[in-house]
Amino acid sequence: MVANQPLNSAAPSAQAPANPLSPNPQVPLGQQQRQPTPLLLLAPLGQLSGDGQLRELIKERRGHGGGDAQLWYLPPFLLVSLGLGSRDQEGIAALDTGVITWLQLRFGGVVSAAAGVDQASLEAKAQTLPSPAPLAALATGVSGART
Repeated sequence: MVANQPLNSAAPSAQAPANPLSPNPQVPLGQQQRQPTPLLLLAPLGQLSGDGQLRELIKERRGHGGGDAQLWYLPPFLLVSLGLGSRDQEGIAALDTGVITWLQLRFGGVVSAAAGVDQASLEAKAQTLPSPAPLAALATGVSGART
């Protein structure tokens, strides 16, 4: 730096290119920001929600994220109405690739882009939770050897 030169007049630094998926107040007027396409994990009905763990995961993420978990459960009727699947499938949508990858490793299923569906429509239509897991059958009576 040159002596007697103010700190704020230093040569401009090279900036990294803006991420088109993140809000950027310096986007020139007239340029639209691209909304991220949600990813969809599809599986046969019951594979994602059958044991209740997906329900608990969504509830936990919504609780810690202040309600904005960006994770949406799509039951069969919603998949059909959005043109994303059939009546014998269920799905989960998210904006985060890492979340969808982890869910696929945990539950199985097939990942695809939820083309034609945006975050606003998911927030409006896919806020319900999967059904709770069925109660386990418990034996009644005394266990042990009979005489």
